[in-house]
Amino acid sequence: MKTIVLGMALFLLWACFPESPAPEIEQPVSQEKTEPPVVDTTPKDTTVWKHLQLEPGEGVFQVLGRLNVSHAKKMRLINTLRFEADLTSLRAGERFSAKYHRDYTTAMRAFVYRPNRVTEHRITIDPLSDSLHYSFSRKETDVQERMLMGTIGPGSSLNASLLKAGLSQNITSVVNGILLCKVAFRTDARVGDTFTVLLHEEFYRDSLIPEFTRVLYTDYRGSRSGTHRAYRYSEEDETSIYNGHYTREGTALIHSAVRYPLDRLHVSSPYGWRTHPITGRRSFHNGIDYAIEHGAPVYAVAPGRVVVSGYDRYSGNKIAIRHADGYTSYYLHLSQKNVRVGQSVHSRQVIGRVGSTGMSTGPHLHLGFRNPQGNWVNPNSKRMIATQRLSGERLEKLEKQAARIDTVKEQIQNNDAVVFFDHEKQIAQREKEEEEELSDEG
Repeated sequence: MKTIVLGMALFLLWACFPESPAPEIEQPVSQEKTEPPVVDTTPKDTTVWKHLQLEPGEGVFQVLGRLNVSHAKKMRLINTLRFEADLTSLRAGERFSAKYHRDYTTAMRAFVYRPNRVTEHRITIDPLSDSLHYSFSRKETDVQERMLMGTIGPGSSLNASLLKAGLSQNITSVVNGILLCKVAFRTDARVGDTFTVLLHEEFYRDSLIPEFTRVLYTDYRGSRSGTHRAYRYSEEDETSIYNGHYTREGTALIHSAVRYPLDRLHVSSPYGWRTHPITGRRSFHNGIDYAIEHGAPVYAVAPGRVVVSGYDRYSGNKIAIRHADGYTSYYLHLSQKNVRVGQSVHSRQVIGRVGSTGMSTGPHLHLGFRNPQGNWVNPNSKRMIATQRLSGERLEKLEKQAARIDTVKEQIQNNDAVVFFDHEKQIAQREKEEEEELSDEG
């Protein structure tokens, strides 16, 4: 009985005071912080560039065709570009680039033309409105002025001597054209005659940009021909018709009595076969188009009598003037006509204003010439000048520019700083750099 009572007491004691739980062991807290997963926020390139080279016989129209651009957009792009860039002297090998959206390659976003390594004409296409926006850029270049001096040797000529000195055919032609105005080389050139040429040259990454080379000065000294000097006169506007070569006294060095029809020249469409900017058809263009602002004055290129002053739906407002040599000059797409049929006009008389009447894509002047037989001729066959002689502020500016040129010549002679370049090396370097630029851009 005692045993039972003792057992019950022990049970009640265990029930009231159960076994204490095992003591908790404090775990050490890790000092390492958990970093969030790395997310690459770098914007992905969603564009792709396509680069094309101009093939022999091609123009911008054909390049855009290879890019599968619609006919309507081709004409919009060409008409935008031709009023800003010189598309009249494109050469095989010149580069064009088109920018697309990588996910939608039929939607062009930009069209770029680079006539050289430092100049860029870019048309950006708005993806929403499809409007076109033109921009121009030019990289900085290093400028150098270089002088060549030479002597005409036995069996040689000025042309051969200039080419042998390393000048391009284009610059050689410029020098010849200047001096031909003063020197009768066929009869007066002699062995021992001397010549001087001062060049303005520009370099990018130590490589010459031939398109920017200018003849600042040239002279010819001969026992029979005498001494003749020519200085380049330049205005800030590169399209100014007054930019050219003159004597120190301001006389123009060019054989011509025909004057320019405008104060600035930018050829937007040359004479000859072309793709029409409106119809897109290949047709013969019987004149030259000069792009210029609406309302700019249009001048008679020579004295004559007005034979046409009217309008038609293709030419818009038009004027024609017959000149003493039997040629007739035509001026089309005018916004305003200032002369009437039968009226006599003098050279550089304002006969109208630039417009965009008739079949036209924008303000410009179409200049045409017909010979006495009634056939269209290339206006470039009629050598044109701005003026026979500079005067007033322009003559004063020429005097200052000529004085600077004389100072440069003297400095070069004193420093014996005549430099000749390895042109084959330059060409190879240029091709290499162009490839690098295209690979970087793509």
